[in-house]
Amino acid sequence: MSNLDAGYFKKLPAKVPTGPGVVLTLPALSALGGHRIVRYEAGELVYADNTDPIDSVLAFGMTLHAASAGTLVGIITSGFIEESSWTWTPDGVIYLSSNGLMTQAVPTTGFVLPVGKAILATKMYFDIQPPILLEP
Repeated sequence: MSNLDAGYFKKLPAKVPTGPGVVLTLPALSALGGHRIVRYEAGELVYADNTDPIDSVLAFGMTLHAASAGTLVGIITSGFIEESSWTWTPDGVIYLSSNGLMTQAVPTTGFVLPVGKAILATKMYFDIQPPILLEP
């Protein structure tokens, strides 16, 4: 898995933009937390999970904020995003974990889905990469 280091992502621009790139607005049919990886299933946004094989190809974005059922939620599909509560290790790859959460620890079960790269402790470049399926 040597391709899972910071070099796995294409070269980032020298000047770091301040806002998100591609953002969609979709209805939340159930309550969603902020900054969670989601997929679209049967007309509903649900959390992606690195233990569900279907999520390896259906995860498509991250919620920008929490949303109540019946309200609109912003979803980033690529670009820079900042969150003051994050404590990422800069230049490290960020992966999908369980229940839509993210981690910098490489998953050892399910599949590995790189979803971004830490720019600062509180800022990441979000860009979902191809999944890496692990041996059962």
